[in-house]
Amino acid sequence: MEHHDITPQSDLEGILFDESAEPKALPLSLLEHITSGFSRGEEIGNGGFATVYKGMLDNGMVAVKKLFGTVDLDEKKFSEEIRCLMKAKHKNIVRFLGYCADTQGEMVDCGGKLVLADVRQRLLCFEYLPKGSLDKHITDASCGLEWRERYQIINGICDGLYYLHQKHIVHLDLKPGNILLDNNMIPKISDFGLLRCFDENQTRTIASKVIGTMGYLAPEFCSVRQITVKSDIYSLGTIIIEIITGEKGYADVANVIERWSNRLEKSQPDTQLEQVRVCTEIAIECSDFNPARRPDTNNIINRLRATKNADEFATELKVRFPGDYILIFPCTQIADMLPDRETSSDVEQTLIIGWTEEKQKILSILSESITEEMVILPIYGIGGIGKTTLAQLVFNDPQFQDYTRVWVYVSQELNLSQIGNSIITQLTDKIGNISTKQMLHKRLKELFFGKRILIVLDDLWEENPKEFDKLKVMLGLGLGRKVVIVTTRDGGLARKICSPAVTPYKLETLTVDKCWTIIKQKADFEDRVDQEQLEHIGREIATKCGGVALAAQSLGHMLNGMTADEWESLSEDYIMQLLGMFFLEYSKDPKSGEMQDRDVTFFRMNDLVHDLARMILAHQFNDKGSVGGNKCRYALLTDCSNPLQFSFTSPANIKALHFRDCSNTQLRGSAFSSAKCLRVLDLSECLIQKLPDCIGQLKQLRFLHAPRIQDKMIPNCITELSELNYLNLRGSEKILALPESIGDIKGLMHLDLSGCTGISELPISFAELKQLVHLDLSHCRVSISEAFGGFTKLQYLNLSVEHSDRRLPDVIGNLIKLSDDQIGRLLGSICTLSNLEHLDLSGNRKLSSIPTSIGNLRQLHTLDLSGCHRLKKLPNSMINMVNLKVLIVEKEVRLDESMCALLNFVSLPHFVVYASSDKCSSNINLLEPTNPDKLTIDRLENVKSTKEAWSIKLIEKQNMKVLTFRWTENAERFVDDKDVLEQLVPPSSVQILTIVGYTSLSIPDWLMDIRQYLPDLLELNLLNFPKCNTLPALGQLPNLLELDLYRMESLEEWNTAYNTGEGGANGLMFPKLEKLSIKQCRKLRIGPCLPRALS
Repeated sequence: MEHHDITPQSDLEGILFDESAEPKALPLSLLEHITSGFSRGEEIGNGGFATVYKGMLDNGMVAVKKLFGTVDLDEKKFSEEIRCLMKAKHKNIVRFLGYCADTQGEMVDCGGKLVLADVRQRLLCFEYLPKGSLDKHITDASCGLEWRERYQIINGICDGLYYLHQKHIVHLDLKPGNILLDNNMIPKISDFGLLRCFDENQTRTIASKVIGTMGYLAPEFCSVRQITVKSDIYSLGTIIIEIITGEKGYADVANVIERWSNRLEKSQPDTQLEQVRVCTEIAIECSDFNPARRPDTNNIINRLRATKNADEFATELKVRFPGDYILIFPCTQIADMLPDRETSSDVEQTLIIGWTEEKQKILSILSESITEEMVILPIYGIGGIGKTTLAQLVFNDPQFQDYTRVWVYVSQELNLSQIGNSIITQLTDKIGNISTKQMLHKRLKELFFGKRILIVLDDLWEENPKEFDKLKVMLGLGLGRKVVIVTTRDGGLARKICSPAVTPYKLETLTVDKCWTIIKQKADFEDRVDQEQLEHIGREIATKCGGVALAAQSLGHMLNGMTADEWESLSEDYIMQLLGMFFLEYSKDPKSGEMQDRDVTFFRMNDLVHDLARMILAHQFNDKGSVGGNKCRYALLTDCSNPLQFSFTSPANIKALHFRDCSNTQLRGSAFSSAKCLRVLDLSECLIQKLPDCIGQLKQLRFLHAPRIQDKMIPNCITELSELNYLNLRGSEKILALPESIGDIKGLMHLDLSGCTGISELPISFAELKQLVHLDLSHCRVSISEAFGGFTKLQYLNLSVEHSDRRLPDVIGNLIKLSDDQIGRLLGSICTLSNLEHLDLSGNRKLSSIPTSIGNLRQLHTLDLSGCHRLKKLPNSMINMVNLKVLIVEKEVRLDESMCALLNFVSLPHFVVYASSDKCSSNINLLEPTNPDKLTIDRLENVKSTKEAWSIKLIEKQNMKVLTFRWTENAERFVDDKDVLEQLVPPSSVQILTIVGYTSLSIPDWLMDIRQYLPDLLELNLLNFPKCNTLPALGQLPNLLELDLYRMESLEEWNTAYNTGEGGANGLMFPKLEKLSIKQCRKLRIGPCLPRALS
């Protein structure tokens, strides 16, 4: 046993009354003293392994368990017992306070002679429960405990057992005598540690001795002594039946309900009868002779909680602690929309214009409400008006400098578990992944205790009052003042959640002057020489913002760099076009591929259009009931076959037209041809057999989205649309050629021809599209001129190849069958595009080198070279690409270490961790904004702190399917491998996991509980684990197909058996395993036999 400092009685009292205190070593003399020398008068229990005594302290009582000397418990097993007890901390588990393993001189019989020998005394100390064990309180339904108390006991036992099973602890002797009750009749499970630790390696196989109590033992244990967690479930079922009926094995559900119906509370008999029924059914299922048909504890808890009423939830969770908390909640953007929509507490300085007065008002309201224990103050207003900015300003105000501050970004669906875990993560710098409500609330109580906390939950949409109630309960844990600020675009929601003591704060729109100030900042107006000329125009544009901050910001960005004439052209019509584009963008499924690439002039928000359009263009919308009115400018229709005149009396006034849910309706030209002033036309949800010739009549059209055209040609008249800026023909496989005069569309900025596999050659005039900013030729096989460098304004270029399409040749960008020299010249042309920000050459198997001139692309942000398998090295000139953030290459590509250290870019999917130039940190934080489908993190020995590893938020990267962690063999570590890996919890989406070069003795909790964290895992490779002596429960992975164990030199034993429940027969785990590889694991012994695998 490891030696510890001796603990006096006062320290034992301190441990007893401080629930956060850790158990300590206790001197034998102290335990003898408080139990009066282990006298019979203090004896309160006696079992097969120990006698339990009551210990009297000056302030309180404890229970001391003295193990019999005949118990076969060596030093190692007793240490394991202590470890098992110390990690079990739960409100429904008896608190472990300390232990003793001292030696004591005793006279013992040795060969017929009495000799003095040193005898090891082993004792355990627990909290004392005055109500005793549950078996003393069990009666039938006619008397004794009320149903509310019995229901509370059942819930508590299930919660405690769930916790033990989550900690990989099997009780093996669950019975009423081992369930103790406190003064509030809260049940606490006892006697769980020792029984498991006797046969540590056999808890899921065969017990070496009879353990447990007849009547509560599972039948498979009685017959062949097989043990799994389902053994405890059988005991649980017997206990629940006994609690409900006072008898063991009572199974008549109807009779049970009838016996309870006359005794239930009159205020809620239906609810309680339902609880009786559900508890009885659970008990019967738990008592099934087939373990496979018994529910697990998670299933049981969920069913029980579904029967609780609101009062019981509040009673269960209403535990208060002292302290002040301020909790701030703003309103949500659509989750999973775009990665850059997630907000943080950092406020951009240019966004604070106009909000100083509003911030002071909010701070004043909070100060005036100081006497309230909990105040919820909603801030509401239209989308984009600045609610998040205002919350950021309050969050960062010096008034809260003494608060612990947390910012949580909420999804459109109010997920209390995610909110709670995010708070835990930020308060502890460790990833929170607590799945059960009880444990989540317990942890929050611990973290809130004694702190003043400021929390922002950004964006609340939930409208269900019941969810509000649950949210309030979670945030109300602990005594002290709490202030909750909710920002939302919904005034009705604000009034529902608001505290009675305050009124929801409506955020009004900005004045024209403030909008103009924002526009000037974003447009770098003060640096212009033509300020006087543009002042009037700028103010006119500011009036179009409708007082919406985001509109002002977006317009300011767009105006930056424009000429005076271009400012002038930003008229009412063009602003309407932008609004139309924005509406079309977010009318689509936000998760679709169509959302990924948009021109830089588009708004990127949630549903701002629904508010913003009404603010700016209210006079141009139809009044209710006047669909055929002459004021309509902006229309959404669900039929693309009827003439537009059927819906509108003045179709010529329509500026933006979108057809929705028309995928089975053939497009007809009459559906839009009469809208002569149309600026925006979205046909993305139409069935387009042929693009009608009348498209050429829409002379003012600037946006045309017409994908998946079924005809071989598009009409030549499309080139007459001289105002066209945006053209999307993606997925039009049957189109054979573009019009020869395509270059006449001089203003075209965005062209998407992705998947237009029928086009084999681009017209000569294509080179005249000098205004192109976005060009997508992915998965095409068109031929282009080498004079590619003419597109000097190009910012986005996609020449990728789709490997799965076997019809397409393996050529550069699927463009032309070029020689190596021609490929070099083409790449050389591309490398002259000085404004290029995104270049995708992925899948080009013929690409073998990158020219040195790529270093000229100093604005490049993303370079994708994945699937370019002939490419082995990148030029050193890339050190000049100072804006490069994401580099995606194959693992064969060699990267110069000095270049990686100097440039702040992420190399994907193979990311190498380097120390920073100051040697105080590493570059692993660069992974935080990424979300690749494959990722290898190499040289993890260079991570400088656990906080760095945690900062990348790996668990949130749900696109990821393949993940590899790698340490360099024999390399010096700055942080222990286990500490690093503990913070790198994989996302649940991972299907292939590889860990290489891990040198710690044990593995982190998430890997031990791998089934919970990676339920869809198909392949697991644990390679070069020289010191590790533990394997997780790999056999429980239901979908695992391949398992590779290599150089696990310290691993000695691996037990692969479990109980199938079919007649008590042994079965093997790994139900789907196809391939098993075990190499250089010389000490490993596998029993009872190798897992079944096909190879």
